[in-house]
Amino acid sequence: MRSSIATALIFLFGLASTFFATARQANELDAVVPDIRSLDVSLTCLDHGAIEAVRKSGSLDALVPACEHELRTVLGDDFGKIDQESLRVVLATVVAANFADYGPSSAITFEDIKKSKYLNCGNTTFLVGYLFGTLNSKRIMSVGFDGGVVGNHAQLIYSGKHDTILLDPTTGLIAQTDFNDLLRGNPVRTNKIRSFSIKDKSINTFRQRVYLAVRDGEYDPSDFMFMHESLREQFDQGMLSRYFSPGAIKARNE
Repeated sequence: MRSSIATALIFLFGLASTFFATARQANELDAVVPDIRSLDVSLTCLDHGAIEAVRKSGSLDALVPACEHELRTVLGDDFGKIDQESLRVVLATVVAANFADYGPSSAITFEDIKKSKYLNCGNTTFLVGYLFGTLNSKRIMSVGFDGGVVGNHAQLIYSGKHDTILLDPTTGLIAQTDFNDLLRGNPVRTNKIRSFSIKDKSINTFRQRVYLAVRDGEYDPSDFMFMHESLREQFDQGMLSRYFSPGAIKARNE
């Protein structure tokens, strides 16, 4: 019963956020609209063999030491003090974004996710939890939106000891911002955002839309659908009919 609840919610996200997103409104930053490909950072430690090794083991234990120096170099000083836990969750996000091409999937267990030809935001958010090592951590909260610039989409907010980071394991984006600033529409400085290259190039337009929404502060409170205190809670209790928020009302009426 629990898994069927989460699967129903994932189906909603699997409908593809690119189809639900509304046209992006012009603003004062539109004079600077970068091609997402020019912003992408590639981690050389994450080649095909490394991804397949994680798929087989279900763990980042061997990959963290292999990628730590490179990932810390990419983040630099812009993200403040990055401890081992923060490093692991960021790496889990980048790995999840490169696990499969984007598309419909109802997989929520790691065994099903690792075999899926396609994944979407409803699967990759859970994948981050599995690769992090647990769905139970209350430092990783899942958040969902419907409408607005990013459309029907799920992301994660990691609240670490030294930082709060928005994680998008579908687009490969991370940003140093928190839930309140995101919903207030506070822009995020470009040096506080990293866009990591991903396997599926077919969603680059959507990836750029998410990047601009974060950079320019284009999230609206009316788009908010849900927040769960942990991925475990979402796995056990996530269901659209249980959410009474602007985004959920909108989604139920679509």
